[in-house]
This record gives sequence, structure tokens and C-alpha cells, in this order.
Amino acid sequence: MPVVAVLDYLSDEVPDGESLTASDLVFVRTAQVENSRYWIWRFNEPDGDAAYATVSAAPDGTATIGYETDYYGLTPEQFILGDHHQVL
Repeated sequence: MPVVAVLDYLSDEVPDGESLTASDLVFVRTAQVENSRYWIWRFNEPDGDAAYATVSAAPDGTATIGYETDYYGLTPEQFILGDHHQVL
């Protein structure tokens, strides 16, 4: 999934997200959890809060973009597991 699609999503979801640019996103890593693949970026919301953006791909090929403020100071690995198990 192109970074521009992630930025389009963030512009709608993050308060003042339309001000985010590709240079604001720091690619962290990829991961596989069970049968899903993940890509994760770290960024700061325009108000300064740390956040993560994720793209997950299911085995059937569907992809989902997600975003959440990192309220708990999670590592990227913890965040991906929380996202996967829908506990965030």
C-alpha cells in the first residue's frame, strides 16, 4: 500500500492530520502475526502526541489501515500485537 494512502487516511482520522507529510512518518518495521502481515510507522500527531499508523494485510488480500495515539508508550511489537488482538 502506498504511503500516500496512509497519509490520506491519517488526514481524515488525526486531528489536524491534513498537515502530516510523508517525512513525518518514520517506517519502523514489518511483522507477521498469525496469518496477517503488518507494516508500522511512528509519527507525532500535530499536537505532539506520539502515535502509530499500521497497515495490515489478511490472507484473503484485504488490507486495513489503522492509527492510534500511543497512550501507553508501547514498543512497535507490543502495538502490533495489541492491534491484532483488538485490545487497544
